[in-house]
Amino acid sequence: MSSLVSSLTSSIRIKSIGVHLLGLLLLGTLALASTAFAENPENAKDFWEALTKGTPVLDIRGRIEIAEVGSRDQAEAYTLRTRLGYGTKPWYSTLAYVEFENTAAVSTKNYWNLVEADTLNKSPIADPTNTEVNQAYMKIANEDWADLNLIGGRQRIILDDSRFIGNVGWRQNEQTYDGVYGSSSFLLDDFQGLYSYIGKVRRIFGNQDYKPGSSNTFDWDSNTHLINAGYSRFSFVKPVAFIYLVELDNPKSAALVPPVRAQSSASYGFRLPGAWEFAEDWKLAYLGSYAYQTDYQNNPTDYSAHYALIDLKLTWSKLGTLGAGWEMLGSDDGTAQFKTPLATLHKWNGWADVFLSSGGRNGLRDAYVTLAPKLPWELKMLLVYHHFRADEGGYTLGNEFDARLSRSINKHLNLMFKSAYFKASDGAIVGTTALPDVWRIWLQIGLKI
Repeated sequence: MSSLVSSLTSSIRIKSIGVHLLGLLLLGTLALASTAFAENPENAKDFWEALTKGTPVLDIRGRIEIAEVGSRDQAEAYTLRTRLGYGTKPWYSTLAYVEFENTAAVSTKNYWNLVEADTLNKSPIADPTNTEVNQAYMKIANEDWADLNLIGGRQRIILDDSRFIGNVGWRQNEQTYDGVYGSSSFLLDDFQGLYSYIGKVRRIFGNQDYKPGSSNTFDWDSNTHLINAGYSRFSFVKPVAFIYLVELDNPKSAALVPPVRAQSSASYGFRLPGAWEFAEDWKLAYLGSYAYQTDYQNNPTDYSAHYALIDLKLTWSKLGTLGAGWEMLGSDDGTAQFKTPLATLHKWNGWADVFLSSGGRNGLRDAYVTLAPKLPWELKMLLVYHHFRADEGGYTLGNEFDARLSRSINKHLNLMFKSAYFKASDGAIVGTTALPDVWRIWLQIGLKI
C-alpha cells in the first residue's frame, strides 16, 4: 500500500504551477465552449447586464451561546454574524461572486474565543470577532455541456455529508477554501465526477497570529487534492467513491504540539447511501461508509487507520423518524487516529464538541440513537443520544444527550433552540487530558434575503 500511495501522490502532486495550469484550463474551456454557452437563455445579453442584473445576498444570524466546560467558569457569547454578497448574472455561462463576512460580539470578555490568550478561565466558544472576504470566485456552469461546473477562487466546498470535507457552517465564521473546483458528468448518464485543488484553508478563527495560551487558530497552507465520483442510476443505492489527499502546514505553527502537518493524510473510501419505501408512508434510509487512511507527504508520523459508518433511519410520515448508527474512527495501536481535519466536525460525535480530535491517538467509537418526532405548528425536533468508547482499548469515554428545536417562520426567517450535555466517564482520558463534563445551550435567529 505504501508504494501505491507514493506512486499516486508523486504523479498528481500539484503546487502553485498546478493552480496556474488549472486556471488556464478554465479559460480554455470557456473559449472552446463559448458558442454553446451563448445559447443558454439564462445568460445576460451583454457585460453591463451581467454586472447590473445580478443577485444580492444578505445573511444575518444572531446567536446566544452559553457554555460550561469542566471546572472553567460559565461563558456567554452574544454574537451577530452578517454576510453580504453579490453575484453577477451569467454571461456566456460565466459569473462572478464576492461575499464579505463580519462577526461582532457584545463583549469578548464573557468567553474564551480560542484566539486570545487564555487569561479569562472562561469556557471556550469558538466565535472570535472577525471581518473578512468569505468568498470571491469565478464560476462557469452549463448543464448542456456535460453538466460542467468550474469554480476558481475562494469558495465554500461541501462534499457529500461533510464528514470529510465541509465548511464548518455551524460556527459564525465559516471555513472556506482558496483553490479550484471542477465537476462534470463526462457525458455519462447518472454519473458525476469532481476534482478540487485546495491551496489555502481559511479556518473559522480568521487569519490570526498565535498567542501563547491560545489554541491552534492559524489558517492552514494546503497542497490538497480531492477526487469524488458518484453514480445515481439505481433507486436503492447511490454509490460514491473518493480519494482525499490532504497536505496541511503553517510555518508559524512550528512550536505547536502536535504540529499542523500531523493532520496531513491520504484517505481512500466509498459511501453507499440509499432508501427503500417499503410501504405507504414508510421509508427506510440507510448509509454505509468505509475508508482507509495513511499518513501523507509532510506528516511526521507513520500510521494507517480505518473508518467505518453504519446509519439507519426508519420513517413513518405520520409519527416521525427513529434512527440508530455506529461510527468508528480507528487507531493504529495508539500511534495515531483516523483524521478528518477539513470536516464539519460539529455535525459529528456530539454537539458538545468534545471529540473534535476524533478521540485522540486511541481513536473513537460512537454508537448513537436519534429521534425526530413529527410535531404540530411546523416545529422540527431532533433528539440524539451518544455512547462513546475509545477504539484502542475499548474503554468507555462518556455519554452525550443533544436536543434541537427549530421553526421556519417563512422563507426568510428561522428560529432555533439547541442544547448539548456530555457526561464524562470516571477516569476517561483523551491523550493526557482528563475529559470534562460539558454543557452548551444556543438560542439563534436567522434571516436570509
